Amino acid sequence: MRTALPSSLKTLLSALSLSSLGKRLTSLGPRLNAANPNPVSTQSAGAQQYVAGGCETLLRGLFDGAVDADAVAAACSSDVEWDDLTASKPLVGREAVRDLINAKFPYSSLLAVERISDGKRSGGFTWHREVRAATPDGQKSKMGLRGTLFAEMDADGKIAYVREASEPIFKAGAATEALLKAVTKDAKREPKPAPTFTPRTPTTASGVAQYLWEDAYPGGADPTEALRLFSENIVYEDFNYATPFVGKAEVAEFVQAFDIPGIEFVPLKISEGERACVFTWKVKVNGQDGPSGISFYEIDDDGKVCFIRDIPAPSPQGFRPLGSLAAVTDPELRLLSAEKLLRSVLGVASLGMGLLRPIFAAEAAWQAEVLGDEQTRIAAIKQLDAESTSAPLVVYTYILSPFSTEAIAFLDETGCHYKKYELGLEWFLLGKAGSALRAELLIRTGQSSLPHIFIGGKSIGGLYSGTPGLIELKKQGKLTPMLAEAGALN
Repeated sequence: MRTALPSSLKTLLSALSLSSLGKRLTSLGPRLNAANPNPVSTQSAGAQQYVAGGCETLLRGLFDGAVDADAVAAACSSDVEWDDLTASKPLVGREAVRDLINAKFPYSSLLAVERISDGKRSGGFTWHREVRAATPDGQKSKMGLRGTLFAEMDADGKIAYVREASEPIFKAGAATEALLKAVTKDAKREPKPAPTFTPRTPTTASGVAQYLWEDAYPGGADPTEALRLFSENIVYEDFNYATPFVGKAEVAEFVQAFDIPGIEFVPLKISEGERACVFTWKVKVNGQDGPSGISFYEIDDDGKVCFIRDIPAPSPQGFRPLGSLAAVTDPELRLLSAEKLLRSVLGVASLGMGLLRPIFAAEAAWQAEVLGDEQTRIAAIKQLDAESTSAPLVVYTYILSPFSTEAIAFLDETGCHYKKYELGLEWFLLGKAGSALRAELLIRTGQSSLPHIFIGGKSIGGLYSGTPGLIELKKQGKLTPMLAEAGALN
């Protein structure tokens, strides 16, 4: 179902559409013309053990799974250049790389290498983000943000250059074609001179990339020259589109639709690789430098290109408001979803509720005193003693509380087992027993608000508040070990 967008969001998306023009321009190229202050150790065994196997082995060892910022930094040269196309400019040096990786990969996040090139001194891979499995049986994570990385090693086997890019959150799709044609509408299609290239049929990934972008197209080949090197079942991912083009027929139609004068694709670095390769590029629009990008090619057993992924840089580079919002609301998967946005809103609301904590504390004590008596208080003490240790994880909630609802959803995501006790509809609708138990929570933990969670009989607070709360425990990487130790993951 389609819903109307607020005017402010329409304005934002309008701006993004303009930036997606640059994204499409870079992606168009292949289609048209086919906080740790300690210094980084350079002696990390985790990085050195992969060097002998070449670029493929090194990259898989460093990035497939949990990403260790120290290991990645140690595998880099001292003057490594790391060009993250989601940032405004490249980073230089090991310390900058370590800080970048630490920021990109909190404890609970993983990187899954999907396809990887087989180059020795240069290569790369396609990837997607995942959440670290919370259960012993390794429950399958939802697929997160996708991307591609190119890497080049120096003579010492250190990573000297990296370019990486990830998919845009907002995908302009077919609207990009109209934008491109509008920008280049005044460009005239000059008669092509006689081709100067010699047709070849390379059967390796790097061979195809070099032939197309360094020989055929500069030598006057039509954009359709690439089609004869493509598999009939090729899968072509262009990340300005939500779904890939599948099959040579779809790809051919797309290539022909975007054969627009005024656009020139310029390859920069093409990696080694027989089975697969990665290459970087930029686009010139009407003779002016445009955005940059990255592509991945994979070859099938018949020597035909069976998979392509194109990712353009934002235009201007680093301008990714939706991507930045996704990184804040969902640091593991970095996708934009309603539930993650809600959780972030609740997090902000929790800060405001914290300012009212003294008032709620006084109210809880008063409510228990008015509604209950000494016998009720004693019963509440016994009830809390029994219930808080009745399961590896116990959570007290209100039925109508959005914080309680979100806490339960959060616990369900971890795959843990828990016992839930509902004190009532809301704090102002509690009876004498619920009021007394809420007051006892305040006396023991200093927190009367719900949800309230006990792990292994120990209070850790609520969703965002407490000692230190569920969200903070997850950020610190302590939640899963604590759940496991308490037996909540069995």
